[in-house]
Amino acid sequence: MKLLWGYIWLLGIILLFFVTYGGHIELKIRRIFRHVSRTVYSYIFYFPKSYFDSVLYVTLIMTHYDYQAGSQRIYNFLNQKMDEEDRKKIPPESQMTYSNGYSMWIGAIFVDIRRSTELFASKDRDMVTRIARSFVSEVIQILQSDPYSEIGIRGDCVYGIYSTPSQGSIYELYEKAVYVNTLMELLNRHYAKKKYPQLRVGIGLAVNDDLVVKAGSKGSGINDRIWVGKAVPTASNLSKYGSKNGIKPIVMSETVYKNAIEPYLGKGIDSSWFSKANQGKDSFYHGDVVNIKFNNWVKNNSGL
Repeated sequence: MKLLWGYIWLLGIILLFFVTYGGHIELKIRRIFRHVSRTVYSYIFYFPKSYFDSVLYVTLIMTHYDYQAGSQRIYNFLNQKMDEEDRKKIPPESQMTYSNGYSMWIGAIFVDIRRSTELFASKDRDMVTRIARSFVSEVIQILQSDPYSEIGIRGDCVYGIYSTPSQGSIYELYEKAVYVNTLMELLNRHYAKKKYPQLRVGIGLAVNDDLVVKAGSKGSGINDRIWVGKAVPTASNLSKYGSKNGIKPIVMSETVYKNAIEPYLGKGIDSSWFSKANQGKDSFYHGDVVNIKFNNWVKNNSGL
């Protein structure tokens, strides 16, 4: 009998060890250990399981993060040597590791809905859902082009990130903004027909020589590319100015203007289409340009 109790005590100690320090054990297995350990300790010490729910069990739940291993991972990230490579195209994720990074000219476009908080707080959820789905779907259709680009959604904002190694590729980024701006005419025609509110957006554009790296938790399957530099945050910030306080919908950084607009002045682009403005420390150009063929089609189709 003493031997049996000795085995029970040993089992209890082993279970407590695994539950407490089992940071690398699958979550479901740890839950099994916790359940068994509660039963064992309840039997040994004659405590009801509810006691563990309020004391020991709460402690066990809070210890699933292996902070010692976490500290070592942080140290490794901060001290590892990173291989940086210059590229003209955003690399596929299969080529990216936790120890390399790629330097390239990055172009970003952010499309941000004005007064979105008021819209999404509407009690008519059916209307909001229809507007959100149609807006996001069609903006993504315009932004999609490069298999190695990144298209995403942040709250009420749709964005695209691309490699822009030449003036031509920066001009293509500007063209996407023009198409999105024209798209708003089409969407609002449909919304008016349904007696839905009209949408206004800010479209931010920026380019910069930046770095793309892979970040996440190794082995977890949770990882993504991170854009280190100015292009993405600048485009996101500029989008907030569009269609507000006298600023027109398309808002671009000076670098975008110099590469996508200046070379084509008098060659299909008129300088009167854009104005320079300043907001705080930000200096940019803004305009309200549409694709003529697309816009005429919207105007001439009264049946929309």
